[in-house]
Amino acid sequence: MGLQDYNELIDECEKFAERGIVADYSVFQPKKNTPYSNLKAPEMKDVINFTKRLVKIYLKYNQHPIFCTLSSRSSIVNEVYYDNVR
Repeated sequence: MGLQDYNELIDECEKFAERGIVADYSVFQPKKNTPYSNLKAPEMKDVINFTKRLVKIYLKYNQHPIFCTLSSRSSIVNEVYYDNVR
């Protein structure tokens, strides 16, 4: 998330969900000495809004995030998802 249009990305996530594919994402972070070093990371409000929209897709298609909340490797989408299903 962060290298393409926000709405285009969420639309593609929905198309994946329609086919039974669970979408996940990583938030772009620019790295020094790369072709993308001058780009900005998405703002936190955009990450949160994207996550909320992705969770709505999960719920619509009876899907759930890829990572378990009990795992040492979790993500923001897990937190938002489980807040919506409890």
